[in-house]
Amino acid sequence: MADYQQIVDPRLLARVAECYQAETDELQRMGFRYLGDCLEIMGPYSAVYLFLVVLLAHRKREVLTFPSPLRLAVGNRLLAHADPPCIALTMGMGTKLYTGFDDGTLLLSSDFASMAKPRPESPILRLAPAPTLAKAWRAHLRQAELLAAGSKRWITEMTFEMYVRWSTVEEDLSQYY
Repeated sequence: MADYQQIVDPRLLARVAECYQAETDELQRMGFRYLGDCLEIMGPYSAVYLFLVVLLAHRKREVLTFPSPLRLAVGNRLLAHADPPCIALTMGMGTKLYTGFDDGTLLLSSDFASMAKPRPESPILRLAPAPTLAKAWRAHLRQAELLAAGSKRWITEMTFEMYVRWSTVEEDLSQYY
């Protein structure tokens, strides 16, 4: 399981900003606002035992750091949308969109294929990947509105802590093929 920290180091903030500027600009045109930058930190020596992941992440232009002791850490940008409430996570593979509901349902959309699949008993509703961020957002928006039109109410707290909670739920309730 990963640890999550808000990035405060100015050099790392600059690297994340530069890496994800195009995605940030596109999301801001869709009404998202900057929420913060996140460092997802794997366990001790993860840079060694996840060496193939390190190579793939580097190829996908991820922002990588290696805190002691040889941990793999990935820097990403978070943006938030107010209506419907949504948190966007930008990363080298693409962008993932999160909307949560008061009954525990978590709606996930992305513009890339994921190897993580929700377990059958999971409250995660993962939409099929879209070919572009704009199409992923439109599909996410339609599904979020459909769910909210029923008996579900969306969670409106769009904070770094909420992203960590949703990401942890996704990590805990997904299986990887």
